[in-house]
Amino acid sequence: MSTIPDRLSRLAVKHRTDKGTMQPKNNPLSPKRYTPHYNKLFSEMREQPITLFEIGIAHGYSLKMWEEYFPAGMIYGIDTKDSKRFDSKRVKTAICKQQDQAQLTALLAGIDTPLDIVIDDGSHVPADQIASFEVLFPALRFGGYYAIEDLHTHYVDADRLSTGMSFWSLLLANLNNRVKNLPIASIKFYRGLVIIQKSKRKLKVSTA
Repeated sequence: MSTIPDRLSRLAVKHRTDKGTMQPKNNPLSPKRYTPHYNKLFSEMREQPITLFEIGIAHGYSLKMWEEYFPAGMIYGIDTKDSKRFDSKRVKTAICKQQDQAQLTALLAGIDTPLDIVIDDGSHVPADQIASFEVLFPALRFGGYYAIEDLHTHYVDADRLSTGMSFWSLLLANLNNRVKNLPIASIKFYRGLVIIQKSKRKLKVSTA
């Protein structure tokens, strides 16, 4: 494990999540190599009391990874199934469908700090991802990060692809400050992953 270059990727192996760079033990899923990108962006925040919100829990592997990576952070996770067995002092879970905007809003009301990081590893359905984004991105602090994983699933059928592409086009238009004025500082695409950084302040709409 010492040959793995970054801390988060080493923790991915330890906690058996497929987000890392190596085949996780007793996990048949292939490594997705997301952790080097996350580590590059999140390492400066590692010791801070951040708030991370993850959609999709499954076996709880990534919750444990985040809990160890952010030793002062609060980790919140949602899934369609009961995941209370993963709860701890700094990990809290809830049953919630990611497309249920009313339920997401109610959950956010119980979190007393802005979100620093959102990880969408849920249904992988673009319409559901958009529904979550519409609620959670406004709750993200300025300068925070919003990640959506497994973008290859958008290519399952034409409807998913069309919905996904329309969403990315809208975000790019916002990045250039032309539509809706969502405060987006950057959009970074990687293999299977997109990470959106919220602007550090609200942007003004340019009419030029």
